[in-house]
Amino acid sequence: MTDPPIPPLHGGLTRRQALKGAGTLAALSGIGALTATFAPTAAAAGSSQNTWPYIDNAGDPLLRSIQAGDRFALVRAGSVATLLSYVANQFHARVEPIVTMSGHRTQKDNAASGGIPTSNHRSGTAIDINGFKHPYKQPTGFTAAQVATINKICSETSGVVYWGGNFTAAYLDGMHFEINGTAAQAAAAAALVAGGVVTQPIEETLMAGPARIVDARTGKKYFVDISTGAFVHIPSPEFDTVLGDTFGGPNVGVNDRQFDVLNDFATRIRQQARTS
Repeated sequence: MTDPPIPPLHGGLTRRQALKGAGTLAALSGIGALTATFAPTAAAAGSSQNTWPYIDNAGDPLLRSIQAGDRFALVRAGSVATLLSYVANQFHARVEPIVTMSGHRTQKDNAASGGIPTSNHRSGTAIDINGFKHPYKQPTGFTAAQVATINKICSETSGVVYWGGNFTAAYLDGMHFEINGTAAQAAAAAALVAGGVVTQPIEETLMAGPARIVDARTGKKYFVDISTGAFVHIPSPEFDTVLGDTFGGPNVGVNDRQFDVLNDFATRIRQQARTS
């Protein structure tokens, strides 16, 4: 991707005017909790539905234990463990107490539990929480407020952790959380979670003023000011410090869809400014 040039500054538009003029306010509303509706798809041989390789030994060093409340589960070590641990602990704190939690399954255990052959549990990339309250192929059993919170928690992982409550009706799985991204995407999202990068609704960020966003795909930072259409790559930590001291504003983690939408919106605002 080629970084867009620094646009000329102008003072003729408020942020709300810029958003309205670019036709973006409605589209931006709720983008921080983007969800997709899909059914499980076929996986490559030797890998689970999300294409991560199977782990068929419960004692494999690729697995590690995560904890939420007083419950434990085995999952794939590294960025997967970081993300699923984050989701489980946020669920415990913000949705409901965790009573039961499970993770990795061997092929034998997966078959015995009735899981699909390519279950993401077999690669250590999925957990089930409170399944006795939120069973498979049943209404999720969560309130509207809890559903919104769960989607917000998943958005805080840049969308790399996906909730089974957003599967199609035939596969609805309110207990289930899984990795829905590549190893590189998981690593970038885990770095944002571990680094304490602020996550908040994108519309809220844009209306508040200049911000520095972090692309979960690459880890690169960009300076964004929606009132001017500025969307500029931050090339070094020193430049990032200068921008922070000059303009303030948070570091905000965004997923790939949000990044592309913001870039497109900034381009439209610059175009509008040139013709106004």
